[in-house]
Amino acid sequence: MRTSVSYPNGVNLYGTYISPTGGNVFYVAASGGSDGNDGLSPLRGLATLSQAITNATANNGDTIVLLPGAHSWTGSTAVNKAGLCITGLPGNYIRPRASVTVGGTTSIMAVSVANIEIAYLRVINITAQAAISWTAAATNLYVHDNSFDMATAAANTATNALGHLTTSYTVAPANVIIDHNYFEVTGAQGPAIKLGDATDFVVSNNTFAAKGGTWAVAVEQYGVLGWGTYRDNDFPVFKGATVTKGITGTDLTSTLSVAILRNFFGQTTTTPIDDWGTTDAYIAENYLASSGGAGGGVLWSSIT
Repeated sequence: MRTSVSYPNGVNLYGTYISPTGGNVFYVAASGGSDGNDGLSPLRGLATLSQAITNATANNGDTIVLLPGAHSWTGSTAVNKAGLCITGLPGNYIRPRASVTVGGTTSIMAVSVANIEIAYLRVINITAQAAISWTAAATNLYVHDNSFDMATAAANTATNALGHLTTSYTVAPANVIIDHNYFEVTGAQGPAIKLGDATDFVVSNNTFAAKGGTWAVAVEQYGVLGWGTYRDNDFPVFKGATVTKGITGTDLTSTLSVAILRNFFGQTTTTPIDDWGTTDAYIAENYLASSGGAGGGVLWSSIT
């Protein structure tokens, strides 16, 4: 049996094109790259994510790899070609090897198309902005294994990691998965996730870490017909932090439309599940922790 050695972008020693993504792989360098390069090798890395999106082909299975280091650009990057994967290198999801932020007062990425995957990045928030914003057209969005740094930005209740700054329920993509991310907050920032009238969503296996001060709301949903699942998320508190509300929602009109299952809240969370209508959401096996010898926590059995 003949063996081969794979090279970047799926080309091996024998010239056979093998790409697990099904498309091209474009590399973006943290430093030393140039948007005049083709980006098809780490040695010919691009300078900006926006140029990589320009070079990519929609719905072709193309992947954009942000190489290790600090990436920063001026202005928001429009993620406007469907079917792209934007990723750092797999590794420690609390501190991924590639970080992204922007200069100016803007979101870091604005997703306006379907079938986008964002993974393995440390996303450093800008004050009073959504780090990754979306429109209703961002269906099938998959955000996983990222670290969202909401602690570096100055405290502002308009700061959030995922969602949209408005409270319009129409900003609501369908089939969104937000899984295995690490959100860290110090002080009075806005919600980490703001879902509009999203349908068929799953928010799972995330850690929402409050590391000081008072966080008013960790996760917020608003709308009238949205439905989906919040499950197996942790809301720990550290360094004397407090959380006023864990998962909140406005009054929907769909009976039993939201499942809130197996979530765990830190002992200084005032109200873990709040503001849902009496028949909008159903809950099971959610726990509020306790400290010291108080038995480890209580089963949270109410929506207030």
